Amino acid sequence: MKKRFLHTLILLYSSSLTLFSSHASAADVNLIDPASPYNKLYTITPRRLVTSGINLFLGAAGIIAFIYLLVGGIQWIMSGGDKEGIERARKRILHALVGLSIVLSSYALITIVRILFNINSFYVNLNTI
Repeated sequence: MKKRFLHTLILLYSSSLTLFSSHASAADVNLIDPASPYNKLYTITPRRLVTSGINLFLGAAGIIAFIYLLVGGIQWIMSGGDKEGIERARKRILHALVGLSIVLSSYALITIVRILFNINSFYVNLNTI
């Protein structure tokens, strides 16, 4: 009886969501105005594409190295005291830390170059591309 009541309650709730929803129409909205000063699609340059690629690569490399570090930690925990398993996990953690240090040092080098040469194109909003 309680199960049937719960199913009926869920059905009534889900049907009431469709009854009380508002109508959204985007037919009369001008989504892209080519003459708008906020339209940044025309500012794509090769330099911005390269810097966006570098930023994307550094972010992906950092995420992969962090996941590798987490896998090494889980492998260490799951080794159960096995010397060979602990050694494999230790090597994996060490390699992940080396990868993270490479990613962070390359980011620091890019930041130093940006500051020394007053380059502001390293921070490109990917929504404008």
